[in-house]
Amino acid sequence: VFAGEPINGNWTLEITDDVGGDGGTLYSYTVTFSEITQVGDLPVISCPADIVVDNAPGVCGAVVNFADATAVDTEDGVVATSQTGGPASGSVFAVGTTTVSFEATDSDNNTVSCDFTVTVNDTEAPMASCVDMTVEIDAGGTYVLNAADVAAASTDNCGIVDYYFAGSTFETLNGPFA
Repeated sequence: VFAGEPINGNWTLEITDDVGGDGGTLYSYTVTFSEITQVGDLPVISCPADIVVDNAPGVCGAVVNFADATAVDTEDGVVATSQTGGPASGSVFAVGTTTVSFEATDSDNNTVSCDFTVTVNDTEAPMASCVDMTVEIDAGGTYVLNAADVAAASTDNCGIVDYYFAGSTFETLNGPFA
């Protein structure tokens, strides 16, 4: 738009109409641009490395501890950081990936931020607890068997998402049934 022109200063924007051949100015605006300058150097912030842990036994998460981010500035030296996102260190992080964010602001009001992720893996297998069932078939010789009926006492640290049968043959009083 300004193709090599200095941006600072007053610029006039004219909107013209070439329909009807009058070539007149419909609108005229004065726009003032001023370059935004940064005061001082930006602080340099460093977050902890990404963290990957396994869940605690029986829990759908894990307690995760980490150090605060650190920041330094050429004018101020060490700059205080504050956590702006994610659970605090020492909290239980849920299974999955969570982003933790920090920021630092120097005496010139320059603010920088950094993020790292905490990933908690669910390494605990579900505990299958199947029950014996006696059912009666209908006149057509069928019974709809739901996996949840057989495995209703099953548990998992993160909850049961789905039940399914791993076979298609069942024992009946008259022998195997497929």
